[in-house]
Amino acid sequence: MIHKLRLNFIRIAMAALTAAVILVAAAINIMNWLNVRSEIGETISFLAESDGMISQEKANEWAGKNKHRKNVLTQSVYFIGRTGQDGTLQVVNQGRTETVNLEEAESLLKRAADTGRESGFIEDYCFQRFTSRGSTTSWIFLNCESYLTTSHNLLLFSAVICIAGILLSLLIVSLLSKKAIRPFIRNEQKQKRFITDASHELKAPLAVISANMDVLALKDQDNPWINGTRNQVASMRSLVEDMVYLSRADEADRPMGLKDLNLKDIVLETAEPYQAMAEFQNKTFQCEAEKDLLVRGDASALQRVVSIMCDNAVKYTPESGTIHLRAYPNGRDAVIETENPPAQPLTEENCSRLFDRFYRADEARSRDKQNGYGIGLSIAQAVIERHDGNAIARLTSENTLLIRVTVPLDR
Repeated sequence: MIHKLRLNFIRIAMAALTAAVILVAAAINIMNWLNVRSEIGETISFLAESDGMISQEKANEWAGKNKHRKNVLTQSVYFIGRTGQDGTLQVVNQGRTETVNLEEAESLLKRAADTGRESGFIEDYCFQRFTSRGSTTSWIFLNCESYLTTSHNLLLFSAVICIAGILLSLLIVSLLSKKAIRPFIRNEQKQKRFITDASHELKAPLAVISANMDVLALKDQDNPWINGTRNQVASMRSLVEDMVYLSRADEADRPMGLKDLNLKDIVLETAEPYQAMAEFQNKTFQCEAEKDLLVRGDASALQRVVSIMCDNAVKYTPESGTIHLRAYPNGRDAVIETENPPAQPLTEENCSRLFDRFYRADEARSRDKQNGYGIGLSIAQAVIERHDGNAIARLTSENTLLIRVTVPLDR
């Protein structure tokens, strides 16, 4: 349980940190690209208004006190194309075209005209269609290689820095996670110590009460008060043992007696007395177990899981109801499941809480100790998790209760 808590802490911390880092990096790149597009758009608009003819006076007027705009304009590489009277396309102003020759410029002009768009990008050039003097359709092409390269480099550097930061953060969070969950570990240890100490303290008076009731029963065997007290003592003793067992089952560092087992044998052997119990209560108990369900686990612990599942199904199945116990392989897992109609209507919320300690879906029987204390399924879940499996409870489409546990197959 502590190991899972630590993993959940790391997972949540890293998810939050990763989301924050990605959002910041994305915001920086988006803002940079919007700024680049704005700058490109302003430059192209000025060149279009000037018909590609830039004078020092116009440049100074456009740039104003912004030296960066003036530098951008003086360093711009562009050319202008125009549609002739006969409909042909031609480059009429090569402006500054150090990076493209006339043939390539004509090719870019034709491709831009073929798109039918007002503006866009072709390779490293941003183009815009405008109407020049004489109502002639013209295109201006601005070389944006430096803009695109800078934006790509920023994106690449952001991605590298994000990945490096996330990996570094993962290392730091992993190292500090033990310290972060240390208070929980202390509380968990105190709780388990309290349960263990309390169970030892309760066993002695329970044993004395039980012995005294046995002595009194020798004199008056039919006394209902004596029999009632003995039943309550037996119930309390069972509860104490279950609480201690559950506390120990949660200890991930406690060794288990792992052996190679066949779940079919465990299921059939454990289910036999419950079949007789169900028949006595006018209920049908059907057991199906496929062969060769080989797992590596603790035999007594897995027997307890099957016993809890069968006991739960028999107790809460109405008279004349049918109980199904199945064991079968499913991929890499061995599955054990019980299915039965519930005695009282259940909801999905009830099912999601069936493995909670001391939870009783049927509140009307919450004080009926003959039906248990609501701790059995918690024990089953703890045992299954120690075997690297999982346990679920849900309602089927036929409105029956399905409790399923899985254990990895030993391959």
